[in-house]
Amino acid sequence: MLPVAGKTTIALHRIAYLIYNYEKEFRPDEFMIIAPTKFFLNYISNILPDLGVNDVKQYTFEDFAYDVIGKRLKISDNNEKLVMIVNNDIAKEYQGKVDVILQESKFKSSIGFKNVIDDYLKYIEDNFIPKENFCYGDRIIMSYEDIKELFINTYSMYNFSARINEIEKNLTYEFRKKSDEILDELKKKRSLAVEGLSGNERVEVYEHFEKEIKLIEKDYKKIVKEYLKKMPNKSCLDYYGEFLRHLGTDFKSLKIETFGDGLKCFKNETKQDRPGKSQDVSLEVTEYLKQSTLENLSKNEIAFEDLAPLMYLQYKINGIKEKARVKHVVIDEAQDYGEFQFDVLKTILNSNSMTILGDIAQGVHYYRGIENWQRFIDVEFSDVDATYTTLKKTYRTTKEIMDVANSVISKLPDYEKEFIVLGEPVIDRKDSINIQKKENMKDLVEAVNERINEYLDNNYKSIAIIGKDMSECKELQKNLSKIRNDVKLIQGKDSEYNAGISIVPSYLAKGLEFDCVIIANANNEKYTNSSLDIKLLYVTITRAMSKLDVFYIGEKSDLLN
Repeated sequence: MLPVAGKTTIALHRIAYLIYNYEKEFRPDEFMIIAPTKFFLNYISNILPDLGVNDVKQYTFEDFAYDVIGKRLKISDNNEKLVMIVNNDIAKEYQGKVDVILQESKFKSSIGFKNVIDDYLKYIEDNFIPKENFCYGDRIIMSYEDIKELFINTYSMYNFSARINEIEKNLTYEFRKKSDEILDELKKKRSLAVEGLSGNERVEVYEHFEKEIKLIEKDYKKIVKEYLKKMPNKSCLDYYGEFLRHLGTDFKSLKIETFGDGLKCFKNETKQDRPGKSQDVSLEVTEYLKQSTLENLSKNEIAFEDLAPLMYLQYKINGIKEKARVKHVVIDEAQDYGEFQFDVLKTILNSNSMTILGDIAQGVHYYRGIENWQRFIDVEFSDVDATYTTLKKTYRTTKEIMDVANSVISKLPDYEKEFIVLGEPVIDRKDSINIQKKENMKDLVEAVNERINEYLDNNYKSIAIIGKDMSECKELQKNLSKIRNDVKLIQGKDSEYNAGISIVPSYLAKGLEFDCVIIANANNEKYTNSSLDIKLLYVTITRAMSKLDVFYIGEKSDLLN
């Protein structure tokens, strides 16, 4: 069985509680779980039936996005930017631009970015209907002004595609209503046209009019559809590309042939109807966002942060396939999602009923995620009665291990530490932590192997060797594979894990738990005093339920002092 942390277990029991205590209000298939990885989904698929619950919808955010967009796209690894920072593996063209890359991710995940897209959607809405009347010959069936009124106001509750479907019904009705007059006129014109003609010439003219008369009588819908072909018919990817090409333009006054001066639409001013902290984005970030995203789109690739904008555009413009009714959504590891991701889930699922679980201390995706729960509530749930509950007690990790973890996370800067809640361990078990210095990699690998054997002899089922990054993990696997063949390297694409011995990088360990954890090399070089390293080490330590070993070569990380 896959090891997963306590918050998830609470969420699953909450679903069972709601179903059994409010069976008239909730059915299992009206619940949806958004989990961070297929690991979690594998775990959930095993646990829910044990709780007597079946048919709960289960998605990763990426898979739900694919379902909404209606197309599978090549998406960069969810951890790509994090891995780049952890490994200090920055492409030559981006050297010195890490801050720009992270600011781009943060802005794409913000309500401010959604506000800019809303301006763009308003521009599309205002220009969606072609500026011409719906006519047959010289006769106006419905004026441009009346059609636009239907589109902008009468059917404003629908997506753009659904509005056109409704307008098609109106145009068909109006055409049918006026068809008798049109037919009378045509028949009079036919009589005049054939007057004085004979033979084949008379037949040809008569048949020409007869064909038009039959079109109006029987195939009038073709006439309506010909007019509707003048409406835009583009995918959400096409619209997103157009949006990006115009980025930096004031969409409220946009004309195709003129552009604004760069940043006006990026100023996310705080307004009553547009919540969000004032955020001015630099021209450098604007240009990087535009150019890098357009380049990716040209290769049919997107980043994780592009999913929410694409889902939003698809929902607003083209609509989505009929979704089964969802009354309650559970979102795990919520600290790793941005405001825009939450907002688009609320919009598409049409639900404010959510159980949201997260730990800001584990917010390693800080460049796009939530930093302050209260601000998040103020932005996303200001119009509903939201309950914020802090889970302080930890029944998983021993007091010894949790004391070390709390000491590490307390080294965050004060402005970050303000929103961190320290865990209060319940289990007080001695000799659960061991910290040792090793002289070199050979000694370290031998020590790791000895501890693995000791833990297996004591019937521990799940053991994790955690390295900071993937390169360290691959080196560990290479060395350990020379002396044992039962170690599996977790690389992020795995869909299941059935206990045993794993090697896993720190950023992929988040959300999991193991009987025993061995931190391979917690020295000063690996774990510095940066906020990211503090959170990564905190995550790594808190994966241990019963035993924690910390090895290091050289100087022990100051975070452990």
